[in-house]
Amino acid sequence: MQWICSPYEPSRYATNLRHDKLTNMLVWDSAPGQSVLIVQTPFGQSAVKRMTAICRSLSGMPGLPNQYTEVAGDSWIIAVSAADKLRNKGCPLNGCASTYTVFSYSIEDDVCRIYEPEERVKLFVQASIPMDIRIDIAQECRRKGIGFWGKSTPTGFYSITFPKELAGGYVDGDLQFRVGDFMIPVTSQMLAQRTVFIKSERKPAVVSQNPGLRIAD
Repeated sequence: MQWICSPYEPSRYATNLRHDKLTNMLVWDSAPGQSVLIVQTPFGQSAVKRMTAICRSLSGMPGLPNQYTEVAGDSWIIAVSAADKLRNKGCPLNGCASTYTVFSYSIEDDVCRIYEPEERVKLFVQASIPMDIRIDIAQECRRKGIGFWGKSTPTGFYSITFPKELAGGYVDGDLQFRVGDFMIPVTSQMLAQRTVFIKSERKPAVVSQNPGLRIAD
């Protein structure tokens, strides 16, 4: 399938993208019966200016993705039909602090056309959704001795446990470990493990490099 960015078409529109906090779903307004493409990008980065590159990376994809699919390195897309929107009352989030942008599309002769939003409503086709997370950091100890006389001794390692909802759509490096004077990027593989261990004499810290990813005290 060929993917093409097309100019604004009045008969095809999708706008007023927003986050319904009661259902934790994305919802939007669109022309009756029209399907949309939702694009997830790093927090604060609208997909409107990135669609040419995204369409280029999509060319050759055999069909429309009905679940979030990674494209262009740091973006994710999902196609939502009008029927799916009605049945699910919107579209689920992909789990991480991000900006979501909605586009109307049409398919004809194996060509998928993604329509640019009208200039006046470009701000209303996107929604930036922050995420508050709590990360548990604990010193690892082992017990030496027997019974009452046993003593807990630090092993030199700290365990860091991530919340499971952080994994979806995570971009490597959004979080970093601060260990002394060193900064270590947190990867999606680390999040998949849920708990990782860091060797350090002092308690490490986790720092967010993503303005939408807020670490609770």
